[in-house]
Amino acid sequence: SQELASSLPLFPDIVTTQRHTLNLLLPCPDAMAPLRDEAIHAAEGAAPFFCEFLGSFFVVLTYGLNVLSGSMLWSTTSVAFAVMAAMVATVDISGGHLNPAITLAHTLSQKMGWVRALGYWIAQFTGGLLAGSLSTSMAGGKITVAPRYSFDAADLLVSEVVFTSFICFVALNSMAAIRITRKGLQSRFAPLAVGFAYLAAGQATIEISGGFANPAATLAFAVTEHPEDWKW
Repeated sequence: SQELASSLPLFPDIVTTQRHTLNLLLPCPDAMAPLRDEAIHAAEGAAPFFCEFLGSFFVVLTYGLNVLSGSMLWSTTSVAFAVMAAMVATVDISGGHLNPAITLAHTLSQKMGWVRALGYWIAQFTGGLLAGSLSTSMAGGKITVAPRYSFDAADLLVSEVVFTSFICFVALNSMAAIRITRKGLQSRFAPLAVGFAYLAAGQATIEISGGFANPAATLAFAVTEHPEDWKW
């Protein structure tokens, strides 16, 4: 190795030629920088919508598999923990809405623009529909979107509106309130607060309406219950 090192200065032209050849073969970092920056920018722009899609898919799938497998006792707890986990994973990227009603609440309170909200809704409903189809195909059953037992449509409507609004109220005050956001506490406490709101809403309404409290889940299982009505 010492002989090779000592011989290199004797052939500067050869060493220079080899380095020039390598530079021609390898892409110049400066030339690749614009493409890399564009790719990063595109990924950052799509990340919130992908998070809403994936989080909604996970939450609706958890609900579907719990109900269809017959574990009604722990279904609301399971869904609440699924919401908490998905929100922790997505709250700093998309805000962790995972529910079209929460997105609507943010939009009506001027915390989000309508164009961005439309993208969130597409992602949430798509994730919910995919999860609904997967859960029903796996468990081999259907979830009925209708009043339970002796309750009627008015009872279903009131229970879903009231408790979905309750979830939105908790979400707004823990995620978007000025005092909270100034202190940077929304990412720490919002998933816990919203998860417990889902738990309370599910326990209160599961024997009345099924405890959806999420339009993405309601639409998903309405479509899978009567797919022939949705073949346009």
